[in-house]
Amino acid sequence: MIAFRFEELHPAAGVKIAGLDLSKELDSQSVGTLRDLFDRTGLLLVHDVGLTPQDQAYLVGILIGEAAPVDRAAAVARTHTYANYVTNKDEDGYAPFGELLFHCDMMWAEAPTEVISLYGCRVEPPTVPTRFASMVRALETLPADLRSRVADLRAVHETGQQRRGAHKDQLVIPQHAVLRSTVKPVIWRHPRTGRELLYTSQQMTARIEGLDPVELFAHLYRPEAVLDHQWRQGDVVVWDNLALQHARGNVEIEGPERTLRKVIGPLPSEMGIAKPKMVRAGAE
Repeated sequence: MIAFRFEELHPAAGVKIAGLDLSKELDSQSVGTLRDLFDRTGLLLVHDVGLTPQDQAYLVGILIGEAAPVDRAAAVARTHTYANYVTNKDEDGYAPFGELLFHCDMMWAEAPTEVISLYGCRVEPPTVPTRFASMVRALETLPADLRSRVADLRAVHETGQQRRGAHKDQLVIPQHAVLRSTVKPVIWRHPRTGRELLYTSQQMTARIEGLDPVELFAHLYRPEAVLDHQWRQGDVVVWDNLALQHARGNVEIEGPERTLRKVIGPLPSEMGIAKPKMVRAGAE
């Protein structure tokens, strides 16, 4: 029996889940339904839950890979829980200040991590939302003439953050010890679901060979195509990092607390977890 209820969150992506108890092992039907919803919409949201790190890791773990895990322990073993939180109240936190443009984590890697989750541990209003844009939906709605122009093009994705956007002075620039890049088709196929994606982003796409990416960005980030999640304490959001991009407006250290616990899966094999140094644009 399915142990929860769900409803559409946004036309572009996501469902909201109610009645989901992650402290216990879910039955196979519930796991199957969650995986189907996740593959179809790219994002699951649960409000007002008290989650331990293991509960959060369990949610991530059941959504990874070609098949569901055999049990809770196997699901958790697929994941990595960050020791440092995404917070503006700890200098050792991830991205403690500034704006992050739209991106997929590790988009510059040959095999980026598949699934990401954030949990609102301590959240004070008013909060800076996390924003989501579906690359599946973007390609489905891409005008035919533009799709034909990008059909055979390739994009170069790099570490760090490209200097784009309306407020370049607010950008936080992740500085990696090792600069990395990859080249992928602009129309890329999701390795698990097989769905085609418009695989290019503001933050990490350095260039598209043969096209100015501004036209694609204008389509990807149309206001009606973006889901803004307004954080409140006890929220957990888990999303498909290969199908959805995420972004964040400007966060200030002096502002209301925004402390989110991050879990990913699987742990990328090619380099593991590398915590970049964060600096403000213009302060390198």
